[in-house]
Amino acid sequence: MTVFSHSGGGGFLAGKQVFPVDCEAEVSQRLVEASHSGDLKSAFECIADPFVDVNFIAAVCLKARKTEILTHDESADEVRIEHEEFRTDVTALFLAAHAGNLLLVRKLLSVGANVNQKLFRGFATTAAVREGHLDILEILLKAGASQPACEEALLEASRFGHARLAELLMGSDMIRPHIAVHALVMACCRGFLDVVDTLLKCGVDANATDRVLLKSSKPSLHTNADCTPLVAAIVSRQVSIVHHLLQIGMRTDIKVGLGAWSWDSNTGEEFKVGAGLAEPYPIIWCAVEYFEASGAILRKLLQHFSPNATIHGRALIHHAILCGNVGAVDVLLHCGANSELPVKTTRGIEFRPLHIAARIGLDSIVQRLIDARCDLNSRTESGETPLMICAKFRRAGCLRLLAIAGADFGLVSSAGHSARSIAGSNRWTLGFQSAVLDAIISGGIFGLAMPQCFHLSCLLLARAM
Repeated sequence: MTVFSHSGGGGFLAGKQVFPVDCEAEVSQRLVEASHSGDLKSAFECIADPFVDVNFIAAVCLKARKTEILTHDESADEVRIEHEEFRTDVTALFLAAHAGNLLLVRKLLSVGANVNQKLFRGFATTAAVREGHLDILEILLKAGASQPACEEALLEASRFGHARLAELLMGSDMIRPHIAVHALVMACCRGFLDVVDTLLKCGVDANATDRVLLKSSKPSLHTNADCTPLVAAIVSRQVSIVHHLLQIGMRTDIKVGLGAWSWDSNTGEEFKVGAGLAEPYPIIWCAVEYFEASGAILRKLLQHFSPNATIHGRALIHHAILCGNVGAVDVLLHCGANSELPVKTTRGIEFRPLHIAARIGLDSIVQRLIDARCDLNSRTESGETPLMICAKFRRAGCLRLLAIAGADFGLVSSAGHSARSIAGSNRWTLGFQSAVLDAIISGGIFGLAMPQCFHLSCLLLARAM
């Protein structure tokens, strides 16, 4: 309220506006500042003032914890916890909970501080959980924390990996099932095994589905998807979480629609789509596409699936080759995958793993298949050998490996074409000759000594040219 002075005699205040002090705002602001600085004496003095509003909201520069998820190509997602400083609205209770000031929290609650007052950074329960203050959370729950305050705090506990706080919140009977599932999936993504174990012991359904943001750097993925805790753990490459979920009997007979690769069942051609747009496939296909470097996740799932299981005529090893993942190919071969298993499309077109690897030009995988003693001269339905496929698609590196391993240059396809003629029709004669000569110069053909290799390589070159 503005007051106009009517002092006589033309004094200093004559005719001037006087703005009275807002006692309530002034003392309430001082309470917030004292709570922020941890000055208990000043805070208690302010609380004793009859004009104070203990739920007064003011802006301060707050330093709080935050999490950042770092994705790695073939290793587990990493949770980095840092502190950031920012200006935000707070109350004295929020600040006391944030700082873990037990005495101040109790005092504020005793004089009517609102435990369910929500601010931009959440409730007082959120602040207590974010900073890991179990004793503060216990007091806030007893003071009547609401369902929204408890549920938001549970998600914060899963976000920061606070298992004991999550257990306390689950025991409050304030958490709805779908919120508990969301907390479980979040903990699985972040690799917080103790939180996952706690939530499961509290009765959260491990087979329930939740919509969550899934991220991966290889293959690139950043999408909201409906998934189970197991899928979230596989995509995030969290080995310990996957093992734990499978150990407690998590269902594996589910399909996942997260892939970036699809396969045309009519032509046998592979094509890349946006991550999350491929047709749903069994969960083990997900472990191949989002392969974890040690291979532990794929090996564990292979205890529940055959390494030669197929979908749309394609087996796991075909999918691993399509994804260009050498590690996944190694694991599958070691676990009994058939290196000669053909892909049979609806049009009768047939490919074997070596044909696919040669067509894409995956040198490392071609070498793995050679080491697995696959048939170097196996044919497609049109009679093409891996060498012919290399010539057709100009895969010099793969052609060199096949030549060194002893693939036969003298074979012809059903149409009467050799690797050389195919290279010529593809205007790749010079590149073809260069790849063959490179294999000869390496001196590694058939494991012979250099003089023997020279005579044999002359014959090979003549047949190839």
